[in-house]
Amino acid sequence: MEDDLKIDRRFVSTWHPRYDETESDETEYKALVALTSSDLTEYRTLTEQTFRRIIEWKSPRVKGIVRLNEFHIYAEGVRAAYHAEESQKLLALLQLYGVGTPVASTILHFMYPSSFPIIDVRTVETLFRAGRIQCSSTDASRYTSFRSQMLTILREISPFTLRNLDRALFAYHKIHLSQNAGRKDRKNEPGRPKAPRARGNGMTIRDKVISVFENRAGETFAREEIIDLVVNAYPSTPRGSIIPSDYCYNSINKDSTSFKLHLFESLGPGRFKCLGINNAYSGPVYWKAEQVGQWEGGKVRLWKDPRK
Repeated sequence: MEDDLKIDRRFVSTWHPRYDETESDETEYKALVALTSSDLTEYRTLTEQTFRRIIEWKSPRVKGIVRLNEFHIYAEGVRAAYHAEESQKLLALLQLYGVGTPVASTILHFMYPSSFPIIDVRTVETLFRAGRIQCSSTDASRYTSFRSQMLTILREISPFTLRNLDRALFAYHKIHLSQNAGRKDRKNEPGRPKAPRARGNGMTIRDKVISVFENRAGETFAREEIIDLVVNAYPSTPRGSIIPSDYCYNSINKDSTSFKLHLFESLGPGRFKCLGINNAYSGPVYWKAEQVGQWEGGKVRLWKDPRK
């Protein structure tokens, strides 16, 4: 926590104009607010063009993962979110392939720009440093508390808008925190993504999987989705080299590289939940259908190791 960091009107008035020192997306942001409003009024969902532009605005990398050739599924997902109860809107979008919490919250923000904030690594970490939230993670389980705190701050800083607040938090992190804190001191902070400087040069498969998923705890993925995310981030990676079951807390394989990275929980055939590294996991470990070990509070004991 930074003792002198206070998120108030002075902070927002100082930092939100500085957003434009590093980003140049405000014109597109305003256009997307207008387009989304028009789409919802006419269709109760988004057109493919608007959806594509939102994805591009938030995370161009995701554009290569979402299945835009099946856009009708995404259109129905947005329609479901539009009609859902407020507490269920995010969940409706998280059912869509390739849509994680940061992207889902971005879609909701353009649908409801005054009441649904975008959860982002930079904004979350700034709030965490200011002591306004308890965890610097962007997973789905944290969104409700993040949103509640953002709306509380919004009431405190009137007449500033949610967009002003988002810009200020983002700019403070990118300009102040990123430039004044050394990478060595910050590399083990919980919830912080470790994006590689090079596109996979010299990185192991394990390194790549960690870099893509370490900040997505709480999210559920299909096997192919995990592979798609890694390959999209590191295009030279052979698809067959990414074996999600090797990276689970509750499953072990015969390969010597299995069970050395613990990141996911297997939910059954082809489904995985990201728990993050160093989770205080408790539960059995299986090899095929046989229980061969047990986790207790983040510590594991294997009484049979199929790798040997």
